[in-house]
Amino acid sequence: MPRKKEVTTDKLDENVFQKEYLQPSKSLRPRELKIWNEVVKSMKPSYFIESDRTLLMEYIKLKMISDAAYLQLQDYGLETAEGNRLVGIISKTTGALSTTSQKLGIAPSSRVRHEAKTNRLEAPKTEFEELLD
Repeated sequence: MPRKKEVTTDKLDENVFQKEYLQPSKSLRPRELKIWNEVVKSMKPSYFIESDRTLLMEYIKLKMISDAAYLQLQDYGLETAEGNRLVGIISKTTGALSTTSQKLGIAPSSRVRHEAKTNRLEAPKTEFEELLD
């Protein structure tokens, strides 16, 4: 049987040893930067990697659209045509934000599923299993 190759760190992804948070792009506006920092710094430094950048930017844009629509809704009210249009925008962005946060793993329900997998209760051992231990 052939021997397994010795494990080296030469070909590992650089994100494996990442000790700092994923840095935002320089082109972010102040409000976008604030949302970026809120999301990225809510997790461990190595949680988000470079491949998450596009999804993070999508989340930020959806959050900004939703916030702007909510502020405008306060001005127009629910009884107006513009208010109804804004409610539709808020509804669609809320659904998209939920999906995006699930993909990023920052939604509470995505954390609960992960914890359920790792904290699963084990069935009691049979006599045979105890003999093997």
